[in-house]
Amino acid sequence: MKIITEVTNHYGPLLASMALDLGAIKLQVQQPFTWASGYRMPIYNDNRRLLASAKARSLVCDAFAEMLDCLAFDADNIAGTATAGIPHATTLADRLGKPLSYVRSSGKDHGLGQQIEGLGQSGSYEGARVLLIEDLISTGGSSIKAVEAIVKAGGVCPYTLAIFTYGFDAAVKAFEAL
Repeated sequence: MKIITEVTNHYGPLLASMALDLGAIKLQVQQPFTWASGYRMPIYNDNRRLLASAKARSLVCDAFAEMLDCLAFDADNIAGTATAGIPHATTLADRLGKPLSYVRSSGKDHGLGQQIEGLGQSGSYEGARVLLIEDLISTGGSSIKAVEAIVKAGGVCPYTLAIFTYGFDAAVKAFEAL
């Protein structure tokens, strides 16, 4: 059985190459980007560009499926973070034949006010094992909020998989604390 590092070492360069080809990675040293976290950085990773390629979407799904095998985790539900995690969660859920949900950063301010969509009539995960799919992790803040929402809705969420992570200490410490 492979280990996670073998999976990331295999798929990482392939995804990086596709991301560069699709213009998903931008560098601006002189005029840094401002990220949602408030950080000003010379790099911007727009994984939404991967959506333009069926081959890239499939490669992301292959990597996530192999990671799940490495973890020996049989999720009952695949959840995506809104909005960038949703398409990749959908592709994986379809491949695995699993239910799909998605988690917003907060409840809607209209309609039913739900933070999580796709829970069914009970409005709960009812103890289901949930895999969270994120497109990118910088500080980990949005992912952690999503995991907390999943747990509040009755789910068990031991893993979050992302296409890309910067590996910042802030994210590592935040996930350890969670």
